[in-house]
Amino acid sequence: MPKKNSDEPKRKPGPKRIEIDYDAVEIFCRSQISDAQLARKLRVSPQVLSMRLKKDPQLREAREGGRYDGQSMLHEAIFRKAFDRYMTICKDCGKHRISFEGFLESCPYCDKLEPDESPHTNVKHKFIPGDTSVLIHLSKNYLGMSDKVTHKGDEGSPVVFATLADLAMAAAERKRVKDAQNPPKKE
Repeated sequence: MPKKNSDEPKRKPGPKRIEIDYDAVEIFCRSQISDAQLARKLRVSPQVLSMRLKKDPQLREAREGGRYDGQSMLHEAIFRKAFDRYMTICKDCGKHRISFEGFLESCPYCDKLEPDESPHTNVKHKFIPGDTSVLIHLSKNYLGMSDKVTHKGDEGSPVVFATLADLAMAAAERKRVKDAQNPPKKE
């Protein structure tokens, strides 16, 4: 049996430390996977991943950064889907460009490749309407809007109106009663 060189550093007992690719962790976490799923993709046990997350700040940063990037990408995609889009498709090169402002008159790719020639106007246009359900979702979550109709009135009596005119007349009567109970103060 060959003798070990005394210059080599002694290794701690136990299994060899598993190296984790931080870039892979960040990419995996963009899809909002759980820690158990991440452990499986990295081919380590959930316990090993949990221990390494506690001890390794770079691993925690990769995981959280990936999750944040994934949430940002999802947010941007939802936001883009909510609004009308204008697609300009070049008949020469086949590339397309999407704009939120309006259709483009020429192909920006061909114009960039061949700036000497006149604008490449051999394009077709396609209108892509925004998604109303996505707009409703964003309005409820970011603007505080709601589908619920709330009526404010006296707690003791129900609010019942047959027409909009009845509603206006009842509101005027309530204001008249309130003003009679609290006359304006003279200075």
